Amino acid sequence: MADADDPARRRVMRLLRAPPLALLLGLGLGPFFLLFPALPAGPERDSGLLPVALWLGAALLGGLAGALEGAGRPLYRAGCLILAATLLSPLALRLVILTDPGIPQDLATLLGLDGESAMDAALYEIWLAAWMACLAAILPCRLLLTRYRSARRDRPAGASRSSPGA
Repeated sequence: MADADDPARRRVMRLLRAPPLALLLGLGLGPFFLLFPALPAGPERDSGLLPVALWLGAALLGGLAGALEGAGRPLYRAGCLILAATLLSPLALRLVILTDPGIPQDLATLLGLDGESAMDAALYEIWLAAWMACLAAILPCRLLLTRYRSARRDRPAGASRSSPGA
């Protein structure tokens, strides 16, 4: 088993984690960059490719950061939480739109947007509120699941769920 301790093999295995982690983060972070409202640009500059470039850059940097020693597992966990919130956000968006909780729509004024871009900014804020609600619902569930797993693992193999005095 000398191959398992080989530093070159460990580095290669860490590098092999980068593409799936970049894909996971890219899928989860995609809406943050691609749904962001178009910022006003001068006539010499097209701002349409900027969100795509930022999205791909964030996914690639996240994937490459996963190749660092000890960073893969926490980044996979974070990527899974981000992707889960992203996948659940359309359902939460429907609930947010139906309940109308009164989300402040200040992004358009903050960025100096008007017209269609201001409407995109308002919709982005509503989606972001739905995404945060999903993440706020997922995190306690993950915490409870982790506690349940550790309690189940720590229980002796032959122990039953009922109390011993019953």
